[in-house]
Amino acid sequence: MTEESEMSYELWAVLRAIEEEYSDCKISDDDKEAIAVKLYNHIFVNDGDINDILWAVYAFEKRMRTKGITIEVGRQCSVYSSLINFLEINEKNAQRMFTSFMGYHDVQAFNYLMNEYREYLSAEQIEDILEVAKEAFVEDVCESYI
Repeated sequence: MTEESEMSYELWAVLRAIEEEYSDCKISDDDKEAIAVKLYNHIFVNDGDINDILWAVYAFEKRMRTKGITIEVGRQCSVYSSLINFLEINEKNAQRMFTSFMGYHDVQAFNYLMNEYREYLSAEQIEDILEVAKEAFVEDVCESYI
């Protein structure tokens, strides 16, 4: 892999998120770098579906388990939450986050949409988000946005 000084900030952040999430597992650096590059290219270079983070990490974990590595269930959710932190706040990513949230009701994505991306969302989208949030989360999560 490229030297850290030559890496983009996003690639560096994805690699660090993967290394941190799996620091307690005996996953090789090459395997961690491979999934980091895959996620970086899909999310930051190709502007792919954000929910694909979940599927890519799930497939990665499944491959690692076939190698005999023990990985607790649910880590893909943590990776998802880490990576959405590094998206640039703009209209394009607001739409990507909206689409992602409508399929995967993540509370951190909800908070980003309602706080960071709100100016890029239509009134109808905000209404849709709140409707999903009322069903998916405890009342306190939505209370200040209603």
